[in-house]
Amino acid sequence: MTSIVDNVLQEPDFTDPAVYVPGVPHEALDAIRDREHLVWQPTSHGTFNGGLWLVTRYRDVMDIESRPADFSSVPGAFYPLGNLDGDSPMQKHILFMDPPEHSRLRRMASRSFGPRIVKRFDGWVREVTEEALDDAFARKKFDFVDDVAKLIPCRVMSAIMGVPNEMREQIVQWSLDVFAAQATAENDGGAAFASVFADIGQYMSTLGKEKLRNPQDDLLSVVAASLDNGEIDEFEYQMYATGILVAGTETTQTLMAQSIRLMVENEDTRATFEKAFTTGQYLKVVEECLRYVTPAYNVARTATRDLDFNGQQIRSGDTMQLILAAANRDPDIFTDPHRFDPFRDPKPLAAEGVAFGSGPHRCVGSMLAKLELKILFEEIHRRGARLDLNGQPERGWSALVNQLNTLPLKIATPD
Repeated sequence: MTSIVDNVLQEPDFTDPAVYVPGVPHEALDAIRDREHLVWQPTSHGTFNGGLWLVTRYRDVMDIESRPADFSSVPGAFYPLGNLDGDSPMQKHILFMDPPEHSRLRRMASRSFGPRIVKRFDGWVREVTEEALDDAFARKKFDFVDDVAKLIPCRVMSAIMGVPNEMREQIVQWSLDVFAAQATAENDGGAAFASVFADIGQYMSTLGKEKLRNPQDDLLSVVAASLDNGEIDEFEYQMYATGILVAGTETTQTLMAQSIRLMVENEDTRATFEKAFTTGQYLKVVEECLRYVTPAYNVARTATRDLDFNGQQIRSGDTMQLILAAANRDPDIFTDPHRFDPFRDPKPLAAEGVAFGSGPHRCVGSMLAKLELKILFEEIHRRGARLDLNGQPERGWSALVNQLNTLPLKIATPD
């Protein structure tokens, strides 16, 4: 078996946000995937054994995510691991659980996206999308991130959770605060992140009590009922309610912004989008955007025992960094993977790849995220306006999310 010393990565450091500022380092990830065995990334903190195994192949990612008994989420779902000592409040978050505890919350989570709620998705999403686009398009020049992508997911999640209209903008601000705090977590020890997370959790607790008195066809009514009947406890309730809000905003915002950037930056790609839109193949474009953009770069799992993984010696406590962005460009699965092509044939194992994860932790809100992007495309196409860049887009500072901070656009004026 191959040991760590045989495959230590010197650079780049994939835990450093600076590596991602110019763009996703696909060339370096391709080179790592081409190696026979996994590559070890040394780290100074945030893991048990001083580093990460970089997992870049699609089938390896799928394999590890399907084996929670061997590769646990409990120490942390992302690097740096957030539950190293085993007593973090995050252990009550569904992403930090393994079966059977995870299975219990997953059943509740699935009910929170049940038929009575799902059937209202299109109306909620379309109303919010129309409002945001109408306001932005009326100005002719706007920043797509600030004026559209940041607003739609927060407002949609507010509607789905049953947040009163008068609190909608507060939810938007809280969501933005969470990710601003996450970006500075290493400087303040995560204090700002914990503070805003607690503020949201406290509000969700108060709102949940109102949902018990006056239940509606919304997500929070289902979750509050699960708390009331003892299926989950108070910390699990707050973590789930807050987590679903946060998870449903930042990654969807990223998906929207990066997808529109793809559409407007290159004329050949614009023509591909237009071909799909005019033939009504919106879902194909949505799935290809998910694969191509991959909003969350990576997730983490921790080995629960010494084991052999495809000829690689893995120690108990080793962190497996599953690089979803690399798996979604695996040429063994996707023909010509660096080309944006929603019309690939035959279809790969899953058109969107592992953008939503796989196995027990596959994103419970995946259908909502896909619907939000589909409706955004439909509403932009329906308006018949050409969008052009109006300045240089600015990428975010993150080793976790494929962020876009700004996307200046203008409505093109016909010649």
